[in-house]
Amino acid sequence: MYIDEFNQDVSKEYNYFFEVSSFDAGYNRFIKPSSQLKFQQQSGEDHLKCFGLPYSVMYDKGMVFVATGSHSVIHRTPLLGEKLKIVTWHRGNKGVRFYRYYNWVDEKGDVIIESCGVFALVNPKTHSLLRPSVFEADGLPDNPDRFNVCGEPVRIKFPKTDNVTTHSRKVRYSDLDYNGHINNTVYADIVADHIPHITHKRITSMGIDFLKEALPEDVLEISTAVVDDKVYVKGTHSRGDCFCAVCTMENR
Repeated sequence: MYIDEFNQDVSKEYNYFFEVSSFDAGYNRFIKPSSQLKFQQQSGEDHLKCFGLPYSVMYDKGMVFVATGSHSVIHRTPLLGEKLKIVTWHRGNKGVRFYRYYNWVDEKGDVIIESCGVFALVNPKTHSLLRPSVFEADGLPDNPDRFNVCGEPVRIKFPKTDNVTTHSRKVRYSDLDYNGHINNTVYADIVADHIPHITHKRITSMGIDFLKEALPEDVLEISTAVVDDKVYVKGTHSRGDCFCAVCTMENR
């Protein structure tokens, strides 16, 4: 039985409750990859609100978190209409990287997704990297020894292979967020769009490194490579590598 969402101790973790709605679900009623990242993003933002740090306040203080990586192990894909909770916690930082973890729990109490988000603290106007020491959230503790199955993610490397297919994709208005570039959650759908035979597959893990922002009118050159049981997807634009991802699948 879930604890009361309005009477929880948020000092070490936060419980975010939601239902998978019709616009969060895609083919075969499975949650869309982008919606998974959106729910995680919202759970983390709501946790920070508990300490007086909504996005607007952080922006006014001259700092925002930007995602630099997302890694998930999907034991079971959520379905349309499911009532779930995300248990999320702030692990702390290592150098300039901040780590936040997410465990998705169904109504039976089973953990169905384990995920980790990696973030950097930047100035929202200049986009310059900030020292981690400027981030202060009274009462929000670090949990340096608390992980899930994702561990501490490492950088994804696109394989050297001749078996690569390429496509072009222009950045559109609907891709953009309030920071004026492709929202990190959108990349999950871009990656899924380039997985061969995706309608017959279920994603069991997905890792994405967000390397360089994509801006309006940019054209992404997207490369896809299949190596053994993994699919790698990389996007580049005129300023360099934009993102790199790796997924594993199983047949539905």
